[in-house]
Amino acid sequence: MAGFEKVLYLVDGEDSTTDAMRLAVARARSLGAEVTFASVVAPYRSSLLGGSIAPERLEQLCVESEAERLEQLVDPLRGPGVRISTRVLIGDPAATIVQAAVTDDYQMVWKAPAEESRGLRERFLGSVDLRLIRACPYPVAIVGAHRPEEGRRVTAAAVDVNPGPGRDEVNESLNLRILDLSRAGLAENDTRLHIIHAWTLYGESIMRSPRAHVAPEELKALLEKERAGRQQKLEELVERYRETLSASERDRFTPELHLVKGEPSSVIPSELERLGVDLLIMGTIARTGVTGFVLGNTAEKILSRLECSVVATKPEGFVTPVHIA
Repeated sequence: MAGFEKVLYLVDGEDSTTDAMRLAVARARSLGAEVTFASVVAPYRSSLLGGSIAPERLEQLCVESEAERLEQLVDPLRGPGVRISTRVLIGDPAATIVQAAVTDDYQMVWKAPAEESRGLRERFLGSVDLRLIRACPYPVAIVGAHRPEEGRRVTAAAVDVNPGPGRDEVNESLNLRILDLSRAGLAENDTRLHIIHAWTLYGESIMRSPRAHVAPEELKALLEKERAGRQQKLEELVERYRETLSASERDRFTPELHLVKGEPSSVIPSELERLGVDLLIMGTIARTGVTGFVLGNTAEKILSRLECSVVATKPEGFVTPVHIA
């Protein structure tokens, strides 16, 4: 896995909380990464301005004021072991951050959830958070300030080992990216890692109906065969990934595997709550080379139900819809 040397943290215009920012600095320090805290100022709209001050001058003053505010937020976070910088950008928040990430070679984008005091649930849809997840070609971390009891971190990686025409290669690529990101989280001490796969049997509800004429014993056998097949594929995925690691890395990579039955959008959030997970790593798309990408329905439903922090990533070949100058 390529190291995370540079990460970009978007500080919302109204975000004056620093708990999530402190956590971001701690994680950057554990990864050996430089973190840039960035704020985005809206551009002036000349048609709405008038009076004695030139619009360009007003925009400049807004940038200078935001730069001062950002420095005041960040200054207490500076310390040994981590490089911190700040910058103020102009434009639409999501698009401008994506442009900066691509142009300036950041490897990950971080952000605190909007209205953090109200919890994460139901706040991704229609927000800057979701637009970043949709458009950014690099992993996007929406990082809440929640810390588990006694400081122990519990991370989960949601993978898809469901076979299907044209899906295997893309799923494999995305799954390996997810496992890479989950291993990066192990840089923090005392981290517990779970790997989760949700599965269903195609046509189960129909086979349970009288018109299908499927005997209960036959359905039970089909369910067990499907479960066993998914379990095998999950174990094979983890073993293939372990083979790419050094001996010392394999010693640290000891995840617990979980096979949960049901629709992912329902059972994954429930499993995360049961396990006490505070960070989920997941994929968001099952296609490559898609411009104007629309977030997959399953991923969107999972995001809308999360209470924990999330890192969302895409498969190799994703093309951002944001124009890069």
